[in-house]
Amino acid sequence: MDGGRLASLVAVLAVAGVAVASLADSRSSGGTHRAAVTTAPTTTAPPATTPSLGSLAEQLGRLPEVTAGELAGRIHRRLPNCRWRVADLATGTDDDITPRGRCPLWVPGWRYAFSFAVEQSASAPIVRGIVVSAGTREVGRIRVPEAVTGGAAGTPGGRLALCLHGARDETRLYTGARLDRIVPSCDPVSFGEEFLFQNGGRFRDADGRVAIDLGRPPVFVQPTANGLVVAVTDDDRLLVYRGRRVLHERPLPAGLHETSVLDADADAKGDAVVLRIRRDLQSDLAVVGMRGGDAQESHAGSVLSAWIAPDGRSVAAVVAGIPVVLDAATLIPRGRLTLEDGASLQAWTS
Repeated sequence: MDGGRLASLVAVLAVAGVAVASLADSRSSGGTHRAAVTTAPTTTAPPATTPSLGSLAEQLGRLPEVTAGELAGRIHRRLPNCRWRVADLATGTDDDITPRGRCPLWVPGWRYAFSFAVEQSASAPIVRGIVVSAGTREVGRIRVPEAVTGGAAGTPGGRLALCLHGARDETRLYTGARLDRIVPSCDPVSFGEEFLFQNGGRFRDADGRVAIDLGRPPVFVQPTANGLVVAVTDDDRLLVYRGRRVLHERPLPAGLHETSVLDADADAKGDAVVLRIRRDLQSDLAVVGMRGGDAQESHAGSVLSAWIAPDGRSVAAVVAGIPVVLDAATLIPRGRLTLEDGASLQAWTS
């Protein structure tokens, strides 16, 4: 296999008489291989002809829905008006998990949700206060000095970092509604339960010491819902962190660069990463094994989001507008998910 790079197939495994194959195929023979559709011959009649497969969206739309017990974990969806629902793949139950507040800062699995009361000034938003909630229960309120807001970050354990641009830049660190510390810096990024402060490719701790140095900018850094962090350096190295510790590091697949990466997610152990990548004016996905081996890339050109299962064996993605589950090793679609109009996939947790 040519460096694990894959070419597209606009077909998927045979489902209800329709051919559907992998979203990726080997380039080792120098060309794209399309799945052939065959029927069992009989002695009385020739094989039935295969109708047009239709567009990729039409093919994926004919996949069977994922059934309860077929997969493990919970897939989270964000609906319009900041509503949240979660589907338990093991049991088939589907619940509303919307936290208290209007569009709070929150990610599935976080202990607390942070709802901001924001006033739009002539030049920038100003936070007047923050309501801290656990589920639908309010647990505290934060009073914020009047200053222009420079961004915020949170952690699964319930910590909040709020950057304020006043007479000087500062970040206020909270656990729930309790103020822990004021740091004279901004641009906080959560590495597990610790906030580091980004300056180019360097990340300093609250005392100003360099904790992580990813080299010259630009760098890509994205915390995941499970507390890990995926990073890509300017020299095209892919890393997975747990806190400050590097779990895995390897080069990006051939042909990909830091500027190619749009989004990232990692499995629970950091052994596999799914990247949503830019290719010309379109987007695809790449599944990268962090312990070595080939990477798998789609060439569908219409991947809107991608999330990897906690065990690293499957990927949930919206491809050509259709939410599907793909086998992470082959990119063969396994089934179709339910997604309401205007909703988006947000995370796959255990």
